[in-house]
This record gives sequence, C-alpha cells and structure tokens, in this order.
Amino acid sequence: MTREWKDQLDEVEAVITAWSDASRMRVRTVTSDDASDYLGYFQSFSITNFKSELKGFRSKRHDDKWVPFSGYLTAKPVDVGSPAMFPLVKFVMRVKADELELAIRLVTFFVNETETEIDQNLYGSIDAHGWRFETADSASPDDTVTTAFHNYPHVQRIMAWEKNGLGLYPPEMANPPAKSQRLQSAKWNESRPAFPLPCASPAGVVIAAIASLYGAEETTKMLETISLDRSVRLEVKQMLGANA
Repeated sequence: MTREWKDQLDEVEAVITAWSDASRMRVRTVTSDDASDYLGYFQSFSITNFKSELKGFRSKRHDDKWVPFSGYLTAKPVDVGSPAMFPLVKFVMRVKADELELAIRLVTFFVNETETEIDQNLYGSIDAHGWRFETADSASPDDTVTTAFHNYPHVQRIMAWEKNGLGLYPPEMANPPAKSQRLQSAKWNESRPAFPLPCASPAGVVIAAIASLYGAEETTKMLETISLDRSVRLEVKQMLGANA
C-alpha cells in the first residue's frame, strides 16, 4: 500500500533537520578562506524558514510544478581525502499524482591547488562538481510517455543549479563575480549516466546524499534520534549496513 505523501514529507523534514543540525553544531576540522568567501555569495539556509515553507507546501493545491525551497544548506565540510570539499545543498520538491517527488542539488566546492598563477588571477582557486539526487522520474504530463526514463531513484552529474542553467555560481546573481567563469565552463550530458540508488522513499534519497559525503558511521549517528517508517529503516540498513 502506497504511503501518504504527507507522511513521507514528515520524514524528509526530519532527515533534513538532522543534516542541518549536524552541519551547524559539529566542529569543522577543515576551513578555507577562498571557499568561505565564495560560499558567502549564496543565500543562507534557515531551518526555521524551511519548516515554515513546508507548512505552506503541505497545504497548497499542487499542480505538478517543482517548488524550490529558500537558501542553500552549507553542509559540514568533507575532510577525508584531498582536496577537502565544501558542500552546498538545494532542496526542490513537488507533488504529482499524490506522490511526493524530491530533487537534491548538491555541489561540492573545493580549492584547485593545481592551477597556475595566471589561472588563479583569472578565475580564482575555487572549482566545483555538481550532482542531482532524485526520486524516480514520473511519466510526462500528457501521458504520451508511459514509462519514465529514470523510473528509479538515481543520482547524476549536473553542470548548473537549475536544468538548462548557466553554471554552478549563485543563480540569483544577475552578474556573477568574475571568478565564477570557471564554474560556467563544464559541459556534459546531464541525463546519463544516472546511477540507481538503493532506496525507494524520498527520505531514503536524502539519506543517500548524506551518506555519499560522510559515510555510513556518521550518517547513522545523524539518524539515531529520528522516527522513520519501518520500510525506510530497511532502506537505511540496505544502504549503510546491518548496524545502521
């Protein structure tokens, strides 16, 4: 039996809240003045505003359109391996045919230490890679496509914060800083490959995004105090192992 989308939304809210709390409260073991300066161009994420927007999302009449939530979550930096990564996260959702659909745009900024002095003067030392974690694609609105292309939860590379966008710089900026030019230059197919995720629920997609950055142990700790449906807990065990 399909679960109500509002119940799924409650779980998404709980997981994102835990991610936000962990990003604010945990000691940051790595810093970068260049990264901090650049990330400062993005609108900050407020869990209070997010919860307020979720109330409106729950009560609105849905028309299949994607709803972006305000701000970019400055997630805890990743200090395992090199270079260190500074993630920013954007959440987008919609309700279609009484199903909750979710897209997480996750961009990891890093300091490119291999650049020449000329490169740094032109572009700055910040580079970025972007990913989109999504629930299963649904059929087209006019039902001419009966089987969606990515009819499974998946993750794929992106070259912009928005589909058909211009780059990974702050999209709200009409005139992005000159040092953003490098973040507009990458071009690749955003549709393929699309790697399947071992989950079925929207909350599972959020958990997969967290685990991709921090691994099983730290992700499990974030979820310790959260109430999740048994089916989602089984997804967590499948993704993170028997101890999750």
